[in-house]
Amino acid sequence: MAERQLIGEMRGEVDWIIEWLETGRRPGNKRGIERRADYEREKLMDPLRRQAFVSRSTTGSPANLTEWQHEQIEEALCVLSDRERECYVLAYGQCFSHSEIAGMLGISKSSVDTHIKRAQQKYQNVL
Repeated sequence: MAERQLIGEMRGEVDWIIEWLETGRRPGNKRGIERRADYEREKLMDPLRRQAFVSRSTTGSPANLTEWQHEQIEEALCVLSDRERECYVLAYGQCFSHSEIAGMLGISKSSVDTHIKRAQQKYQNVL
């Protein structure tokens, strides 16, 4: 009896995965990720490069930035307000969670979310 239940659960999981692969959407979701505008406009950047920018690392890592790349990132970050830049660098350069950033800066998590969202929009427009 336990074997039948296990096989039934496995079959259900496989059906769920197949539906996800066929439709490109997580089963049960009403709205697929392809309709979310943030993801359509997002410009990806290697997170190691962001961290290399913050740490100004000069070791032999492939994530290290050339002087030109460093200047390009610095120029893009100059359009941000002080608070946006602080939140953005803490989130993407130093990999803190939004909750941790809110605690460090003494602001609400929703404020951090807003600052980072605005910073991403400004940052992407410059790059």
